[in-house]
Amino acid sequence: MNLTQDILDLQEDPIFLIDKKNFVTFANISAIKSGFVLPEYNNKSYYEVLRPFNLISSIGLLGENETIKINYKEKTYVLYKKSLKDTNVFFMRDITNYELYQKAKREFIANASHELKTPLSIIKSVLDVAMEKEHDEATLRFLKKAKNATESMEELINDMLTLSFVESMEDNVKLEDYVDIKSLIQENLDMFQPYIKNKSITVYTDIEPISIKTNKKLLNIILKNLIDNAIKYNKENGYIKISVKKQEKLTLTIEDSGIGIAKEHLPFIFERFYSVSKDRAYKSTGLGLAIVKHASKLLKININVSSTPDVGTTFNLVFLES
Repeated sequence: MNLTQDILDLQEDPIFLIDKKNFVTFANISAIKSGFVLPEYNNKSYYEVLRPFNLISSIGLLGENETIKINYKEKTYVLYKKSLKDTNVFFMRDITNYELYQKAKREFIANASHELKTPLSIIKSVLDVAMEKEHDEATLRFLKKAKNATESMEELINDMLTLSFVESMEDNVKLEDYVDIKSLIQENLDMFQPYIKNKSITVYTDIEPISIKTNKKLLNIILKNLIDNAIKYNKENGYIKISVKKQEKLTLTIEDSGIGIAKEHLPFIFERFYSVSKDRAYKSTGLGLAIVKHASKLLKININVSSTPDVGTTFNLVFLES
């Protein structure tokens, strides 16, 4: 055994090599001890000596710079590869503790958010009753500020619960719903109709009658947040254009005539709690686009954004599987 193999054997994470003929040419000690590679792997194809089946099936699907989660023997690994001249090197990193931490964090956020909803609802009801009575101008202004703060907190909690729901589907998302995309878009437009009317926004639609196999709940979350943004950040008497076209890939476009996003902000708009506008008229939790990004990843949707300040913003969603 050469020095390179000695070094690979010292690694705690499983590592194995597969040549162009699909033969396993090397497996480190961790790969064998963990049960991913049978000890008698020499001169055998990977589908004969690798375990479990979802690892075998992932080998052919895994591209460069991609990862696939593998659950095996009560542990979670992430599989990725590096291509050399005549060999693919596969690495399996044990992320069990990280996954447990993420699960605990999601559960805490979900539980804390649920617990906060009841007292906030009570506070909001008390403020509504208080505002119905006669007050001097200063007291009324104070009550309105308190109510606005309560509504902002309520919106934040709802977004946190939505994000927690999306994250909880990461390992078991099922694309089994046949969705009429035109009807789903119209449902969201109908829901937002009072806000559209309030800002005198004109909505144009050009949607081909297409049904797609997806996850309806996640797609609805994406549409709800993007249409909400198109209304919230729009101008009085502005417009929203929504189109759905099927060419090589299904493409959904949502364009608005809103305040737009400056170039320097575009790389960060999908980060959690990142807010482009500091104007209180456009209050936001900073979670909406983070939710959209996460849900889109689960549905295998690529998002492209183009925007010009004071002109508007366009979101392009390309469905990689539809």
